[in-house]
Amino acid sequence: MSPKVTIIVPTYNRYELLKKCMKSLLEQTCNNIEIIVINNGSQDNSSEYLNSLKEKDNRIKLIEFEKNTGSPYACYNAGIKEATGEYITFMYDDDMLVPDAVESILNLDEQDVILAPCIDEDSKELTVKSFGNVSKSITIKDMLNSNQGHGEESINFVKSDILKNYIFDEKAYGGEGLIWIEIINEHGAYYLHKGLRIYKKNEAHEQFTGYENYFKNIERIIYSSEKYLELYKKINVYDIAKTRYCKQVILLIFLYLYSGDRKKLFIVLEDLKSFKLKVFMPFIILVGFLPNVLTKRLLINMNKLRILLRERKR
Repeated sequence: MSPKVTIIVPTYNRYELLKKCMKSLLEQTCNNIEIIVINNGSQDNSSEYLNSLKEKDNRIKLIEFEKNTGSPYACYNAGIKEATGEYITFMYDDDMLVPDAVESILNLDEQDVILAPCIDEDSKELTVKSFGNVSKSITIKDMLNSNQGHGEESINFVKSDILKNYIFDEKAYGGEGLIWIEIINEHGAYYLHKGLRIYKKNEAHEQFTGYENYFKNIERIIYSSEKYLELYKKINVYDIAKTRYCKQVILLIFLYLYSGDRKKLFIVLEDLKSFKLKVFMPFIILVGFLPNVLTKRLLINMNKLRILLRERKR
């Protein structure tokens, strides 16, 4: 029998979209799957639907939280604890797997970590193009020097005996990349050049798109950004992916400017000096005198440019 694959699906108040997601999972060409759905305090018909589905199909496990945790990572961690498959992957509740997604993974030679692109629901194009048009092994250097995100626009299958050694940080906002970077740094990955997940773009997938929600969560975003920089230093990202490192430092500088945390601002400015970007110093000092509303507008416009450039590079 082929190895079992566990698919973990957090859901919150997306009953209609969830039905499409579950249909795509239950109709996989490979039947040896385990579907763990975490109902994160939904107030719609999701609970009734999932309990009914569970009664009809023993491949489904259901975990229900009475209240929303405010983070998908609490759901991820709960699902990982219950997982019994040899491989684990995660799904958004508004996305769908292509019919042979699991079969495609299991047809490969044994791999510790497998990364595959999604298919953009609107354009029908693959969301990851940075690794070329062939399947191949990739390193953390390849990943960090690419335009590829860390989760929302790709799908990862990881051996459970590896993933169970990690815990998703539930305080982080947009922080699942912290886990993927650590795992790929340690184990490498195999890139499968085939779209396996149909990706539905919306505000929940792009942490900067819902700007008001973004600034409401500014403390969690600063926390996540600090964790990324801490991890980058730990694995010497500056030596293998200078652009990625610089972007993280500059993001933190503007977040500290916005939050008014001048003490941390001056600490992170030392990082700016260390990679010879002193040309930015007068600009940053000038921004430091701007009122928060203008700093906020600057952050929004900078990120719109970032998204535009990333899309064009793809």
